Amino acid sequence: MQTVAEYILDFIASLGVRHVFGLIGGTCGILIDRLGEYQKQGKLAFVPMLHEQAASMAVEGYARQTGFGVCLVSSGPAVTNIMTGVQGTFHESIPCLYIAGQQDVANIYWKADEDFHKEIRQIGTQEGPHVKMMEPITKYSALVKDAADIRYYLEKAAYLARRGRPGPVFLDIPKDLQGFKVDPEQLRPFDPSEVLDEEEGILTGPGLDQEVMKLIELINHSERPVVLMGAGVRLSNTTDQARTFAERLGGPVVCSWGGIDAFPHAHEAFVGSIGDYATRAGNFTVQNCDLLITLGSRLDPRQTTKEFHWFARGAKIVMVDKTRKELEKEGVKIHLPVRADLRQFFASFSRNESAIHQPDISEWYQWVQKQYKAKYPVVTSSDYEQDSPVNPRAFLKRLSELVPAEVPMVADCGVNQILAMTCWQVKEGQRAFENGGSGALGFSVPAAFGMSYAMGKKPVVCVMGDGGFQFNIQELQTIKNHGIPLKIFVLNNKAYALLVNTQDKSYGGRHVASVNEPDGYSAPDFVKVAEAFGIKALRISGLSQTDEAVKEVLGHSGPVVIEVAIPEGSFPFVFVNYGDALEDSRTKAKPAVYLPVSEIRENMRFVPPVAKTLEREPVPVEK
Repeated sequence: MQTVAEYILDFIASLGVRHVFGLIGGTCGILIDRLGEYQKQGKLAFVPMLHEQAASMAVEGYARQTGFGVCLVSSGPAVTNIMTGVQGTFHESIPCLYIAGQQDVANIYWKADEDFHKEIRQIGTQEGPHVKMMEPITKYSALVKDAADIRYYLEKAAYLARRGRPGPVFLDIPKDLQGFKVDPEQLRPFDPSEVLDEEEGILTGPGLDQEVMKLIELINHSERPVVLMGAGVRLSNTTDQARTFAERLGGPVVCSWGGIDAFPHAHEAFVGSIGDYATRAGNFTVQNCDLLITLGSRLDPRQTTKEFHWFARGAKIVMVDKTRKELEKEGVKIHLPVRADLRQFFASFSRNESAIHQPDISEWYQWVQKQYKAKYPVVTSSDYEQDSPVNPRAFLKRLSELVPAEVPMVADCGVNQILAMTCWQVKEGQRAFENGGSGALGFSVPAAFGMSYAMGKKPVVCVMGDGGFQFNIQELQTIKNHGIPLKIFVLNNKAYALLVNTQDKSYGGRHVASVNEPDGYSAPDFVKVAEAFGIKALRISGLSQTDEAVKEVLGHSGPVVIEVAIPEGSFPFVFVNYGDALEDSRTKAKPAVYLPVSEIRENMRFVPPVAKTLEREPVPVEK
């Protein structure tokens, strides 16, 4: 016999998980107490953090590295605090198990009629409708009402988290139930046949070969193919196969933000990222292709813009994805939807590639290299001429060159995120990611913390802004306490700069609560803050200081906070305005600064620009 808490912990260990992130609380007390004993025995380690939100994000970083993560918290406000992180793992398809305590079985309203809680609201302190809150942002959410069902719920949750399109699951465990004794041999198991198999209908074997042959027929008639790599390439662990596929086609490669580390950026075929906040080279390439093969990318509006009918409008679009509804959803017209696991897809392509007889695409390839990639580098020579305040584009590119491939980079949310996702040069095998689906400020520090733990406490680089850093700044104490060697680069522009850009564009330049003003936004001296936590800190105020400072940072065995003084307010970056075509980007919100229409005409050599671009009122243009 053993307690339910012990059974839960044994089950977690059986999944290969070695660290559980969370925060102690009253209703998870028995689980935490038992976890302490397991830690002494070397079975499992508890990693306590100072805020449940940070724990819910740390587990994402951990799961991205190991394949699965577990978070354990208390009830009530603890559950509402983890919802931001849970939603993030849901959007990014990261398999995690979130466990929360709950009031004793006798003190929760599930025993009453459906509308009971609307009048009574709660019985026990810190009780809450956790399951109802979690259902929309998890693959599975359940309250364990009977100790005899614990095996069933755990097995079902773990199965669903990793089956089909992965994602988070949530279990609510009443406090008293955690201490009940059970006989593991007598517990009822979960039978996968009880649930609809998410992978039913996914193509394999001859059925998949048939669709791949349709793709090869398109390849054989394509003069301007492009491969788009999305987050699914990393999720399926098929970066090597994806590279082989792209090299076999011999055309340009672009990526979504989710697929930013799916293909080495130094590879000649790599052009850049695509979307409304991306690279001009990547966008022009996609807009001029005649065949777009998307691998594990859902083609969301951040990639296609709101005017999705203008996206790759001269191309036949092939979408390889294992989720049926992603292939069927309203939006970009998909000419050949292939519902398949990427690993199986690449295997099928390898079996059938002898049927490829594609035309000569060298003219297209060279056009992309010279007209787009060489002409529109994200970082220009003039960027390096600005020493102080630091030009963030030049700084991030140089930082990426100095950071070794074995050191991951985690970006936050905001202008720093846009700059990191476009300027960072991802090396062969290097991990680089953000959580763009949820877009939570303060994500990068806890996510990098979790990833470092999964790597055996090795260095991880964070790139974030001054606004986002203040969201989970308390975790500097956790980082110091655990000796995690995070290298936190804070790009300080003393503003919520992305919102400044929005206010310039849409609200008449009225900077309410977004810039450094007595009654608006403000930020402290981050060097002093870090030092107060006992963490080494330094400030980079000139671009010329970069190499020496980064060498010092990487040579330090512990955590370091580096404040980088960049221009205040919004910094010009390329973006596509709401309602414009992907090829019609600009670099300032107010006044709008576009490429000349004549230059867009030249770049859109194969597909005519949309009428809206050609009819645009005269505006300032880039020189």
